[in-house]
Amino acid sequence: MRASVATYTTLTFDVLAKQNPAMGFLHSYPGTVDTGLLARGVQNWLLWCLVYVVERLMMLRAMTKDDSAERTLDMLLGDRLSNGSWSVDYDGAPGRSQWLQQYREDPTISGKILDFNESMFAKALHT
Repeated sequence: MRASVATYTTLTFDVLAKQNPAMGFLHSYPGTVDTGLLARGVQNWLLWCLVYVVERLMMLRAMTKDDSAERTLDMLLGDRLSNGSWSVDYDGAPGRSQWLQQYREDPTISGKILDFNESMFAKALHT
């Protein structure tokens, strides 16, 4: 699921970058970040225990919210990225998705992305 959502978001940023060539769009996948979101709102004690264990396992690789924010700001304010659309991993390396590369090479994708986004916004604004 993450790969499809990330690919779609990056393709949307590609369309926006083409429409706004003076701007830069950064889609950064930060990796595992300790946000505490898993345990919020858990009412069932058994589920809470499971979430507690999963969070502790995630902590072995997770970074803090502050570290994630600092990395993102460094990418945004640094001189490595310029105008255009950028998809990067947690370490600032370019995203390495074969699907993303194939979609970027397809000349019909940007029109489809634009049409889909406009239809979703129209639905959202009419509710």
